[in-house]
Amino acid sequence: MSFYACKFSFNEVSCEAYDLEMYSIGSTSAGEASFASTPGIVEETIGKNWKPYFYGVQFKNKLSFSLVFGLNEERLDAGKFLTRTEIHNISTWLTGYTEYKVLTIDQEDMSDYYYKCMISGLEVIGSYGEQYAFKANVICDSPYAYYDAAETKENINGSSRIEIYNSSALHMPIYPKIIIENNNDDSLTIVNTRESVDGDDSIAPVFALDDIPSNIKMIIIDCSTCVIQTYDVDNNPVSANLYNDISAMHWPRLYSGSNVFIITGECDIEVKCTFPVNIGA
Repeated sequence: MSFYACKFSFNEVSCEAYDLEMYSIGSTSAGEASFASTPGIVEETIGKNWKPYFYGVQFKNKLSFSLVFGLNEERLDAGKFLTRTEIHNISTWLTGYTEYKVLTIDQEDMSDYYYKCMISGLEVIGSYGEQYAFKANVICDSPYAYYDAAETKENINGSSRIEIYNSSALHMPIYPKIIIENNNDDSLTIVNTRESVDGDDSIAPVFALDDIPSNIKMIIIDCSTCVIQTYDVDNNPVSANLYNDISAMHWPRLYSGSNVFIITGECDIEVKCTFPVNIGA
């Protein structure tokens, strides 16, 4: 596949800020790449066994693709090619980071998706001594692009059920971020009905926060990193022990397809989900 868009943004800065647009030069187009989401099989053959022991899979490969871009038509028609200062500014915008940044492609079927990536191998393209374009390699942080699902918000007054759909490309649980605005309640529980036993929600694993101090107004639960942050009414961090053993906690998770959370407490809750998507490039 390849992109047909003219514009892209990197680290929240549009290519238009540098009079750039996406190109197709010769046989190279922006976005030319294969899928990287095929896992490697981890197995071992022991002794005279004809069948290997299967241990699982590993996602070793990252998604990578080319990005070709250059001066827009207005600059080229005016004969205003890239200066050394512009080349410096563009390379500084795109490279030299110590963490992955967000790349978005301004294309109709890409409006909901983005990549977390680094730019490497930046090359300047020119002709007859005039520089007008670039070619770069985009190296993503995983085999996937990402999709931020619509935030699920609910006012909980006693007990409520909220449905969240996991559209991830991965056939494994996705761990959301949960933001709770506490309404002077001292406890909170979350149960996913997908984990109920024989349809009995009462014996499903429970995520529970107990003895919540009255001065705590906001609780942020990052289920993917197993971190809980608490804040007072003025948004100041507050130290609080809301659990007995964090290593034994059952963190809320979303399985493929529909999930129904049963939430018990007195609060306003917001669930944010980022799903890996297998759209290649």
